[in-house]
Amino acid sequence: LQAGIGTEVPLWKPFHDLCYTFHVPVFFFISGWLSQVSSKQPAARATALLNNIVYPYLLWSILQSVLMIVVAAGNNVPKWINLPWMLLSGSFQFWFLHCLILIILTDLCLRIFQVPTWARLCGAVCVTSGSILGFDFPWKFDAVAENIIYFEVGAALATFAAIKPHLKVGAIAFSGAILLV
Repeated sequence: LQAGIGTEVPLWKPFHDLCYTFHVPVFFFISGWLSQVSSKQPAARATALLNNIVYPYLLWSILQSVLMIVVAAGNNVPKWINLPWMLLSGSFQFWFLHCLILIILTDLCLRIFQVPTWARLCGAVCVTSGSILGFDFPWKFDAVAENIIYFEVGAALATFAAIKPHLKVGAIAFSGAILLV
C-alpha cells in the first residue's frame, strides 16, 4: 500500500487497515495456543525454539544488518561495531520474532517453576495494563508488554480446551471474540 500498489482499488485501504488491526494479536495468540498444545519437556522446547525461531531470526537479521552497513556505507547508518546491538535489539521487520523469543523464554521459565495458567494470565494482564497506562519498560520489553496478553490468552484457552475437549469450538469462538475486541 505504501508503494502505491493497489491504491486504485477503493476497497483495498479498508481491507488493508482491517488486516493490520489484528494480524499481530492473532500471531501471538496462535503462538500461545500452540505452546500449550506441545507436550515436549522444557529442554526439548528450548531446543525447538533455538532451531525454529532463534536461528532464522539471527540468520536474517545478520544478513539484513550486514547489507544495510555495506550498501549504505558512509551514510547515516549503523556501523559494524553496532552489529551485536542491532541483533539483540530486535529491530527492523523481525521485531515480532525477537518479541516472541522473549515471551516463549518467559513462558518456559514460568512452566519450569510450575506457575499455574491463571497466574500467568493475571501477570500478562498486569504487564499489558502497565503498557497501556504508559509505563516505560526498559530496553525492548515494551513490545513484549504489549503482546504477552495475546500469547497468554491463547495458552489459557488451549489449556481450557484440553481440559474440556467438548468445549473446544466454544473456546476458539471465544478467542476470536477476544481478539476482535
